[in-house]
Amino acid sequence: MPLSAWKAYAPRRLIMPALVADIELSQSMSTVALGPSYRAARVLARVHGCPIGYADIADPGTETIGRDQVVSALDADAVARAIQHLTDDLMAAGILAASLQPSLPSLLAQAAQAQLTCQHSSSAGGPLVSIAICTRDRHQSIGATLASLSRQTYRNVEILVIDNAPSSDATEALVRAEYPHMRYIREQRRGLNHARNRAIAEAAGSIVAYIDDDAAADPGWVQALVAAFDTPDVMCVTGLVAPAHLDTPGQELFERYGYSKSFHRLSFSLAAPPPASPGFPYKGYLGTGCNCAFRRSVFDQVGLFDPRLDMGTPVPGGGDHDMFARIIRAGHTLVYDPNPVVFHDHIADLRIVVARLGQYQESFIAFMTKSILSDREYAWPLLAHVLFWYARRTTRGLAAAITKRDRPFMLVVSEAIGAWRGPISLYRAHRLVQAAERPLHPEVLATPVVAPPESIHES
Repeated sequence: MPLSAWKAYAPRRLIMPALVADIELSQSMSTVALGPSYRAARVLARVHGCPIGYADIADPGTETIGRDQVVSALDADAVARAIQHLTDDLMAAGILAASLQPSLPSLLAQAAQAQLTCQHSSSAGGPLVSIAICTRDRHQSIGATLASLSRQTYRNVEILVIDNAPSSDATEALVRAEYPHMRYIREQRRGLNHARNRAIAEAAGSIVAYIDDDAAADPGWVQALVAAFDTPDVMCVTGLVAPAHLDTPGQELFERYGYSKSFHRLSFSLAAPPPASPGFPYKGYLGTGCNCAFRRSVFDQVGLFDPRLDMGTPVPGGGDHDMFARIIRAGHTLVYDPNPVVFHDHIADLRIVVARLGQYQESFIAFMTKSILSDREYAWPLLAHVLFWYARRTTRGLAAAITKRDRPFMLVVSEAIGAWRGPISLYRAHRLVQAAERPLHPEVLATPVVAPPESIHES
């Protein structure tokens, strides 16, 4: 796999407001209605349902965007992925490509004429999947999440709504009135990781999937997650998080600096670490808790989510990345796959986005501090890497804010200050857990590193 495949996709800056849509390239008549209020569009292009890239179209000059216009706007990497997908399908069907170097339009025409069945997809059954939505006082947005889960093509699921120390009964009333087939569970111990751990305790499925309460799942989300657990060593799968809207500068900024992403399937393990990743597995884009799934059995080996981390504690995040790193550190494999797609409703207010991105840096450094303290074998190389990373990120951010003006100056300041808050927030969270009368999972507090026989070395 080329080195470029390991680099997270970096969205380009768009003129706001921009329409967010997706289009199936195998359908020649597919179009996207732009509407009078949008000045640009970001179209998620798919081949047989599989995302292959974004097409960014500025000032299209028409009321609708057709398939040919989307194909023309795709970058070279996206075109190559689409060609590979269609070539695989044609070869699996015993149909030769038109030439040794076929173009994407010619392959699309061949696939349409042959009425191919995609060899990448599967409608076969599978294990019971427990889907958990951990929420707190989000009854106004969680309805879209629950509705999307009701439309899943994969039917062997149970859906758990974990209401974390709510201030009202609004979410419970919504679930019981409109989604009686879902299980409502109240977890009084405040903290996202307490809610995640409660979901594990309540889950009946052999796979536990998590989605945020401000996201909507693609209809094939669960099916794609299950398909990604294709070998016994895969213990965790993460997926693509696409924007639901890009109507404001705040949403556009979050899309560029919030969730990174890739359109390549990537496998992360100690046996085959990604190239040029000295912080692996503690640093590097492995996915996000907004879109992830685990074999339930892995928690018996690595422990549960650390209640010192993530929302509802002094550390406003990091619980998902902590779990990802612990799974890899224990010798298992984590797979990032773009096919399980969720659409996230980014924050609209620019000031809140700037503050939230600062919190992300705070939680990242808190998680890295915990990792340095708990993994003695890798502590000094990891500390040196984090200090170098912080200095480079801050200086480059300041330079870009001043010269390119591609980000608010306050974003750089917010991230720089947030990073320094990380160790303090971790200490405060640790003291709160220690002071609790009955910690839910005391074994998680020590968070022992389960190391395989091989050692971690810098790439």
